[in-house]
Amino acid sequence: MKYALLFFIVGLAIGCENTPTTQASEQEKTTPSRQIPGQQLNGQVRLQARNPMEDPNNQSEQSKKVLQFLTQDFWVITAWVEQLDPQLNRKNQGRYFQFKPDGSFVSGQWGQQKAQGTWTFNGKTALLYLDSSTDDEDGEWRIQMSKDGSVMIWVGTERFNTSHIQVKLEHLLFTPKDRAELGLKD
Repeated sequence: MKYALLFFIVGLAIGCENTPTTQASEQEKTTPSRQIPGQQLNGQVRLQARNPMEDPNNQSEQSKKVLQFLTQDFWVITAWVEQLDPQLNRKNQGRYFQFKPDGSFVSGQWGQQKAQGTWTFNGKTALLYLDSSTDDEDGEWRIQMSKDGSVMIWVGTERFNTSHIQVKLEHLLFTPKDRAELGLKD
């Protein structure tokens, strides 16, 4: 009788341990393939959107000015310089980003939205971090901005193995629909 009770308790414990595993497997099956901010997928947790103006690293007047420029209208890539593959310049031209004050962004190319995500900016280090629903768009960039907020330069960092990339973005009121609208040759 003593052993029967022991087997019952061990069996109950094993049965309880299997239940969450089964539930987890069912959740994995229903998890969408696209990652959205705040969602955990394949071991990666996406950043929740947060207001960059509330970040203690962004309280200087210069940081506030950068954030003001960053969150206005659209930033469009006009030049992409990559030492390893110069052909990527043309492929990346026309890509745009619209950074929203709440820490979210949308991106696309030639007027068509392709991704969304969250961004953070550290005014002390001048680092912009992108966490996109499109993983190849995730990145960390050291940014430099013109005084009038019309041009921004991104320089890749070691964190995402992009230190060989520099990007020039221009501040525009709209997203260009083709190369001609951006003033580029076909």
